[in-house]
Amino acid sequence: MRLWPCSKPGADPYGYTEKLDTRTKIIDIDAARDRANQPRTAVVIGFFNPLLAEHAVRLRQLRDECDHLIAIVDDPPIPLMDAAERAQLVAALDAVDWVVIAAKPFGNPIFDERPADEERYRNLVARVQERSRIAV
Repeated sequence: MRLWPCSKPGADPYGYTEKLDTRTKIIDIDAARDRANQPRTAVVIGFFNPLLAEHAVRLRQLRDECDHLIAIVDDPPIPLMDAAERAQLVAALDAVDWVVIAAKPFGNPIFDERPADEERYRNLVARVQERSRIAV
């Protein structure tokens, strides 16, 4: 683990903070299948396109009900970012233990967030359009 001085005085009483590369949480399908067999492990599939605060809240809710949470990043109809970028963002959430990119759903139970993600995307587009009308 690498350490470096904090840029903000007083942010860390010791003057250092840990650097965590969350990309190590992105695993392949075989590793995910093995981990999904662990007791109290849940699997969620979603688009996370883009990752919103609502996703963080929902993933925390799911994680509170289990010991481990695996998130599958699926491809949406209209991607704003590529899957690897979205997977890195999801992996940065502390509620998520492991992330798999665009794999077929597996494990038990599976929480399918894709329909909710489509609604989140529509709501985001509507908010952006409304704000752009107000700004003009």
